[in-house]
Amino acid sequence: MLSIAKLKDAGAASTYYEHDDYYHGSGQQAPSSWWGDGARRLGLVGDVNREVFAELLAGQLPSGAQLEHGATGRLAGHDLTFSAPKSASLLALLGQRHDVIDAHHRAVDEALAWVQRHAAVARTTVGGQTLHERTDNLVVARFRHNTSRELDPQLHTHAVVLNVTQRADGAWRATVSNPLFEAKMLAGALYRAQLAHELRQLGYTIDRTHGDGRFEVRGFSDDQLAAFSKRRDQIEAALAREGEDGAVAAARLALVSRSAKREVDRAVLQKTWYEEAEAHELEMPKALQRQASSFDVEHAAAAGAVRHALHHLGERSAVHRGSDVLAYAVATATGRASPAAVIE
Repeated sequence: MLSIAKLKDAGAASTYYEHDDYYHGSGQQAPSSWWGDGARRLGLVGDVNREVFAELLAGQLPSGAQLEHGATGRLAGHDLTFSAPKSASLLALLGQRHDVIDAHHRAVDEALAWVQRHAAVARTTVGGQTLHERTDNLVVARFRHNTSRELDPQLHTHAVVLNVTQRADGAWRATVSNPLFEAKMLAGALYRAQLAHELRQLGYTIDRTHGDGRFEVRGFSDDQLAAFSKRRDQIEAALAREGEDGAVAAARLALVSRSAKREVDRAVLQKTWYEEAEAHELEMPKALQRQASSFDVEHAAAAGAVRHALHHLGERSAVHRGSDVLAYAVATATGRASPAAVIE
């Protein structure tokens, strides 16, 4: 899953990512890292420095230069949150499969790379006319978290896209928000499809559960997944109370119904997870020795997904964006072909 939220309060955002499950008994924080060509140009590599992160949220570059505020105030950035399916989270965090965590990171990389190529935009003025310029660079602070707000295993990454990008003339300017939101459906589909591809390469069987490419790893029962999905149960209960349904309503109610973040001791939490797993007779599915799909088989699946997307969207509208076709095709091919095969 992918969600996008605007970060309007730089001060609150600078500490938001520190108040989550990634406080251990030793006080160490979970992994964070800088990502993006914009970050590289600013000399930002390795772990995210708290002070530099806070300054960038406030519009101050490492050089000390301050970006101009707009007439209505400055947006700090956008939080793109990539969440693994519950089954993958259980494998990674309860089953201690670090290769699954690595697969999640590579899938986030795939989605962010597409966003950087297609949705990094700044405004520029030419002859008195304001235009949009694609910049192909972003400054992203990534934070990996391991739990939901109800402290269930939930592998997810907050990719905080700072509101700054460098134009071709070398000037650093604020990003344009709309392209990021327009990229949401395709970026989410790319993340899911790449993660499914990576997990298949590790030897797991993928079962697609929804038309948008959502999936689970085979080997967990519905009851076992539900037992570790208390947050999802809360949202569904809120939807029932409000008489609403759909992804938009679910996202809205997720925001208004969420509990406060809590600091936890990782050892205690891990013990609780093991006890819950034992109570539900949960065993981790074994990764099978798997041979990679042949070039012909994978590309046949990719081509079929593209044809299906064109037919499906063509029945609903004579005009549709190429990104919509690609998103639907990538979602259709999830678990059968890599995003790269579809995009080719």
